[in-house]
Amino acid sequence: MLIGAILMNQNKDLIIRQEKPIETGKTQNDLARAGAAANRVAADYLFTDYRQRRAERTIRTQTAALQLWVQYLANVGAANELLSEAETWALAYFDDETLQSLAEHAETQGLEVSVVLAAHYCQHLAAAWQGVTWGLVEGFVKWLLNQGYSVSSINNRLSAVKVYARLAAKAGTISPEENALIREVRGYGSTEGKRVNTKRGKQRVGYKKEEAIVLTAKQARRLKTEHPPTPQGIRDRLLICLLLDLGLRASEVSALRVEDFADSGYVTVHRQKTDTVDKMSLSPDLTAVLADYRRYMRKSGELLRGSRKNGRLTDHIMSIRAIGARVKTLGRDILSIWELSPHDLRHTWATQAAKESNPFVLRDAGGWTNMQTPSRYVEKAKVVNEGIRLDY
Repeated sequence: MLIGAILMNQNKDLIIRQEKPIETGKTQNDLARAGAAANRVAADYLFTDYRQRRAERTIRTQTAALQLWVQYLANVGAANELLSEAETWALAYFDDETLQSLAEHAETQGLEVSVVLAAHYCQHLAAAWQGVTWGLVEGFVKWLLNQGYSVSSINNRLSAVKVYARLAAKAGTISPEENALIREVRGYGSTEGKRVNTKRGKQRVGYKKEEAIVLTAKQARRLKTEHPPTPQGIRDRLLICLLLDLGLRASEVSALRVEDFADSGYVTVHRQKTDTVDKMSLSPDLTAVLADYRRYMRKSGELLRGSRKNGRLTDHIMSIRAIGARVKTLGRDILSIWELSPHDLRHTWATQAAKESNPFVLRDAGGWTNMQTPSRYVEKAKVVNEGIRLDY
């Protein structure tokens, strides 16, 4: 009988090495020890295997959710050992370039570097989940609710935590009994979410507000043009033009790649929300700012580069959260509007576009799949029959 001794090579890939046969009549102690060792290595590989099977975008979304998980644990005084272990692990696991990139990411997101490292630690090793209970996971849901996150955001964050808790349970770090209770922790359904939102007083966190801010044409023009001719200023001008001239969602802007602009005068937009791909023509303002931004553009990959507080561009991507934070800052600095969001710019685009477009064109340009959704983004006319023209 052969024993497959499971080992990890320097590239952290799983390999199988066949050892010599066991002599007939030997006890099963060697087999038991080999099996236990194999289980330990396979347990850690569970996390590697999961990450390899998932899209990069999914992993980034889960990283953001786990950053909130770590912040929650720190808030309840349960993260000291996790943060310490994560730092030790990260220094050994990541190279200097990656560590610098993570530090820059933390700065752009307004987070402590230790929080970002701990989130990655939670995605890599089962040991990060030692001691996690269903009560902590249940508390995470309530903490997000009290922080003002939307019901859909809470459900998404909870889902990410439960995914890695399940992997940790399979690895033996979380007991089957505890994992069964964690699996029973629930988010909120549509009806439940509406009830919760009507009862809590705090405005939820997110980019879709109850009353969207619709900019005037003058305000929109100022927001598009009043940027310094610095690398960050040019990047900001491109960001605002993408939102105001094309009406893109923040997720669509964040996902844009250099390759999407290969066809001169057009951009290919990948709409994650509707799982569709659209070709859109560029406005004159977008064409001009793209020419200015080209010197800072990557040869391939994500279009928008992150930036530091000193205004320098980084090699890090501009996440959905970073886009929201930047739009909020620009709205405050340029227009003295303190709660401007990417969704407000999409709402502004839809409202302006609806005045000169038929509803079918607006539906397609906005990336919607029905006729009801665009109507939410269009302001009701003060005189309801003002646009009606009759031939008799």
